Amino acid sequence: MATEQFDHFFVAPSNFDQTLAFYAETLGWRVTSQWGSPAEGRGATLESGAMQVAIAEKHVDDPADDSNRAVNGTRPTLYIAVDDLEAHFAAMTDKSAVVIAPAQTHWGIHWYVVRDPDGNLIAFTQRSRG
Repeated sequence: MATEQFDHFFVAPSNFDQTLAFYAETLGWRVTSQWGSPAEGRGATLESGAMQVAIAEKHVDDPADDSNRAVNGTRPTLYIAVDDLEAHFAAMTDKSAVVIAPAQTHWGIHWYVVRDPDGNLIAFTQRSRG
């Protein structure tokens, strides 16, 4: 199987402002990008050393049907980058845990998502070649 590398974790906050303040002020993580508005849904990425977190509210581009949405309520989703996503997916011998098959997202990443036995989501993403 291809080499895996922790990329970031994703949080769908119950309160965006409180979550942003927690990571930025309480933990002292640096905000590296922000997007959106309260009307369309806000998001931010923050980092501390080699750790990154992305937080984002539900936004206007989200499908009305959340059955395929890789957000597990307010539980975090771990993102792991791989060199070759399709080869990584093909190497999985049991695909019963797959929540989202390999697909391109509307925010620009190629991914697939699995659910572990405890209900946690793990998103495998194609590592940037650029």
